[in-house]
Amino acid sequence: MRIILLLLIMFTQSCTKENCDLNYYPSAPRLEPYHVEYGDNYVKYVFVCINGYNEVYNYYISGDCWELDYTQNFNYNCK
Repeated sequence: MRIILLLLIMFTQSCTKENCDLNYYPSAPRLEPYHVEYGDNYVKYVFVCINGYNEVYNYYISGDCWELDYTQNFNYNCK
């Protein structure tokens, strides 16, 4: 029973601390994104040639907070 209560408190606290203001889009995790795409319930930040990789940060609304989906792909065109 204590474990369930502890997990519930941890989940609640993690959501209230970060990215739970749905009135605003989350800010870009790095400066100067190559491409930004805004939707009703998502925002996508694309960064090109970060240490030889392309990085995509997808934030989407899940419940009452913004959730992050991060992907990284090697870019052969980076110098």
